[in-house]
Amino acid sequence: MLADDDITGLIDELYSTLSGAISYGDNKSGHPELQAELLEATYNFSGFKTYHQMNEVGFILESKESDILTFEQFKEQTARIDSKYNETYLQTEYQFFAEGARMANKWADIETDGDRYDLQYRTAGDEKVREEHRALEGTTLPPSDPFWDSYYPPNGYNCRCTAEQVRKGKYTSSDSKTAIAIGDAMTEGKKNIFRFNPGKVKSPYPKKHPYMPTGCGDCGKNIQLAYGAGKPSCKACIILNELKKKKSREQIREHYKKEFKGKQKKWNIENGHVKNLTLSYQNIKNMTGKESD
Repeated sequence: MLADDDITGLIDELYSTLSGAISYGDNKSGHPELQAELLEATYNFSGFKTYHQMNEVGFILESKESDILTFEQFKEQTARIDSKYNETYLQTEYQFFAEGARMANKWADIETDGDRYDLQYRTAGDEKVREEHRALEGTTLPPSDPFWDSYYPPNGYNCRCTAEQVRKGKYTSSDSKTAIAIGDAMTEGKKNIFRFNPGKVKSPYPKKHPYMPTGCGDCGKNIQLAYGAGKPSCKACIILNELKKKKSREQIREHYKKEFKGKQKKWNIENGHVKNLTLSYQNIKNMTGKESD
């Protein structure tokens, strides 16, 4: 059903909302390749979130024959699922995606400087800061330190922490093992899903998010399924991958339709070795046609 028009409509609505977080405020950066990766991850998230909503609705229908629901009862329970996923959860997810994208773009800037500067963990500094996050206040380590692989912000839902470049020698360097131990304590239990760096994994959410299948992300871009095609979530992954390709083609066409405005466009790039290239919108349509078998 994931490929049905009604369901892809829900996926597209979720993607439209969450992709807005990717481009929100300071997230409009000079890193187009990173933005593309973040948006691709966002589509995956939207697809698997829809998959989980459909599963929950399916569970309602699996009642024993003696407990068959009336239509009104079914409608009421479905409305509760809708409210939970698309109001309560969505508000928190939007904020987390916006912050994750902001920090991912910031990391891309940090990487250009390497270890020229140290990186310092900073909280919002007010009474709302969680004590476990406050314990990392002022942690100062080079960007290459493994601490930043897992404890670069955001470190949880509604986390307002950040990391700032500071001049080497201005602050005392922290002990990496001690900082990692504090980070482990901060994200123990179910919170360990937040041990990730959005800039390194190029995703506004962690790969271990509950919406994603266990082990998802290990099979790579070629969709070499981690658990085999028989696993329901892997079947969903195949369908979502095809929908994602279709979405990408549509986005490319829409972009160039506006770019060309019915005219041909010429490129003459000297350093990039492309010279005297002329394309029309029809050429773009042909190049983004459906992949052949």
